[in-house]
Amino acid sequence: MNNGEDTRTATLGDGTVPLRLPKSHAIRWEVWRSAGTNTDRAFSAALGVAWFGSRRPKARYDRCGYDVMVYGGQVFDELVARGHAPLAIIAAGAVAYQWIGDSVITEEELTAAEDFSAGGDSSTESSSPSAEATDNPPVGGPA
Repeated sequence: MNNGEDTRTATLGDGTVPLRLPKSHAIRWEVWRSAGTNTDRAFSAALGVAWFGSRRPKARYDRCGYDVMVYGGQVFDELVARGHAPLAIIAAGAVAYQWIGDSVITEEELTAAEDFSAGGDSSTESSSPSAEATDNPPVGGPA
């Protein structure tokens, strides 16, 4: 896991956004997990929480009640108001989001999750007999 000691950049329009991982692992986790709700807002939130230095969006995660979706929307709206194209914001946010994601899950955890979801483990298979294997027809089936 990365503890946020290094920096990266993302391109936004004609400029470069300096990025630093948030010190809070809770914020990283919340932002990373939020993409299942709304990817655009999650990417915008990632850009906002990782952006440091000048021209950082004025929206603050804590003032949004630590709600990633609200915060991401505020960051997105502010950057559009500054004249940035929506797709450029999302592209820059994707860079920040990917980096945040890499910092919250290790390669070993990712491999374990992939192995688990691949199936094949008999402990995840149903042990109940199918309707064809019993003398009882399925409910609602022929009598």
